[in-house]
Amino acid sequence: MRKMTLTSLEKPYEKAAEKRKQIGESTDQVLFKAIAENPGLSLYELAQETGWGVGKVDGSVKRLHEKGLIKVECFVKAGRRVKLVSAVDYEFSPDLYSVPQDILDSASWKDQALVYGLDRLTIGVSGKPVPEWDAAAVLKSKVPVKRVKENLIFRLPKKFVDFYALGKSIVTLSTVKDVVLLTVEGQAC
Repeated sequence: MRKMTLTSLEKPYEKAAEKRKQIGESTDQVLFKAIAENPGLSLYELAQETGWGVGKVDGSVKRLHEKGLIKVECFVKAGRRVKLVSAVDYEFSPDLYSVPQDILDSASWKDQALVYGLDRLTIGVSGKPVPEWDAAAVLKSKVPVKRVKENLIFRLPKKFVDFYALGKSIVTLSTVKDVVLLTVEGQAC
């Protein structure tokens, strides 16, 4: 029977540790690219984007965060804690929104849009007046609209950003026919 010594175990262990490190670095590179291209996604959304499990994404996020390459922000959404991940140099603009033209009836969207504060959690944006919104809105404003590539881009006025605390919120953008709805779904932890 062959006697195992500590030195005989060191070589296979070192090889396995080196292999795990290489796999981790490869995983981190792929995930960092996904984060840079899609800032502000949750761990679950990143797992869907990469086709990995949430645990694998979480491990890679922790390594990238320790290296100082990404930032992780915590929000409460529908009573659950959600981590949103972005590159360290990504600057979030709570007032800037971009909507693909092909999901709207963009013929009604010219060079300006009407913004309506519909309730405490919902902002409506339309390329033309919406009489029901006009009668019910707590805030109203007009904003310029730019067409950049395939997108319509607009900035919300400061009074909307402040009223809805958009700098510390998760906002979901949805469209119905030719209007945009911005829904505040969560607040920073």
